[in-house]
This record gives sequence, structure tokens and C-alpha cells, in this order.
Amino acid sequence: MSPTFQWLIRWGCLAVMSLAVLLHIVGMSVAHWLKIVARPEGYPGILRFLEQEGVDTGPNSTVTGAVTHAEVNVGLWRWCVEVQILGSKYDACRTPGLGDFPGWWRASQALAVIGLLMGMLSGMCGGMEVYYSRRGVRFSGLAVLCSISCFVTALALGLSNGLYASRYLGKVTTVLDIWQAASSFMYPPSLDWAFGFGAAAATLMGGTGIILLAFITRTYPAYHRTENVVV
Repeated sequence: MSPTFQWLIRWGCLAVMSLAVLLHIVGMSVAHWLKIVARPEGYPGILRFLEQEGVDTGPNSTVTGAVTHAEVNVGLWRWCVEVQILGSKYDACRTPGLGDFPGWWRASQALAVIGLLMGMLSGMCGGMEVYYSRRGVRFSGLAVLCSISCFVTALALGLSNGLYASRYLGKVTTVLDIWQAASSFMYPPSLDWAFGFGAAAATLMGGTGIILLAFITRTYPAYHRTENVVV
């Protein structure tokens, strides 16, 4: 394997790991894992919630047909209500306490945090591996740690997303108190774009781990120095 190709693999893996961590950070920080669109019968309840949150929707909100769309966007940590009234958009968000989430939801949150930490570790190992390789030092243990942390990141994110996706149907109303008495006034939840970011991050990390593992078996002995350089 030529030095140029090795350089491309190292930098490529580092770039993909960085992208995966960025996608995961964005995905886990926004309230767009689930989208719940309200039926027209649920509009009054949503308007009352906005009033409780101090959002002034104006006198037109009581006019029949003024509300053209209403939805609830749910993330790992908070949920937001969004309403369209005569072309104007109103929204409000709420962050429940940890005790308000069911156990499976807290497990998904914990796995997402573990995935973030392991993803950051992967990036640091990848950066150090690139740094040392540019100085003629190749340390297989660092590359192995990077590969393992990629696999652990992918596993944690995959479990977090899988648990969330497998349990959300009919369960989301347990933490959205506005819907507990009005679950018949909304359409079934659907997974949203931020959930896709998490799934993409898991896939990228898993793929990077496989590439690194193949790269290690092709280029790294247990410890090898191409120059007389002391770490």
C-alpha cells in the first residue's frame, strides 16, 4: 500500500468520524426525532398549551378555520409545539425532567451520550494517529483503539436509535402531558430528520471502524517505526 494511499485513508477516516460526531450532536440536540401532526379536533388543546406557555396567538386563533396546521416535534430531551394561524407560525417548547421520561427513553438518552463520548474518543485517536504517522511513527495500538471506539460508538448509537424507534408508537404520549387526554386528536407519530442524522452517524462510524480494521491488518505490525523517532 503506497504512502499516498495510506495518507488518504487516515485523513478520510478522520473526516468521516468528524462528520459522524457532528451529525450526532445536531441530531441529539434538536426536537426532531418524532413528528406528530394534530387532527383538527386537537387544535383547541394545542392553543391552550401555547397560552399556558405565554405565547400570544392573537384574536384570530379563535376563528373557525384560522388554524391551518399544528404539530408536535419530539427530541431526546424536549418537545415543541408548532401552530400555523392564518399564515403566521407560533411555537413553544418544554423540557421535561428526567423523572418524567419512561425507563426506555432514559436508556436511549444514556446510549446517545455514550455514543457521543465514544465518538469524540474516536476522533481524538484518529487525530493522534494522523499526527504521529506524519512524523514517521506508526503505533498500532492507537489505531486499534480508534477502530474499537468506532465500533462501540456505532453500537451505542444503533441501540439508542433502535430502542427509540421500536418503542415510540403509542408510548410518546406518556411524556407529552398535553396529549394524555387528547391522544385521539393526533395522527400516529412518524420518525423525523434528526433521527435520520443519528442513524447516519451510526452507519458512518461502523463503516469507518471496518475500514480502519482492514487498514490495520494490511499496514501495521504490533509496533513499527519507519524512522528513528522516539515517541
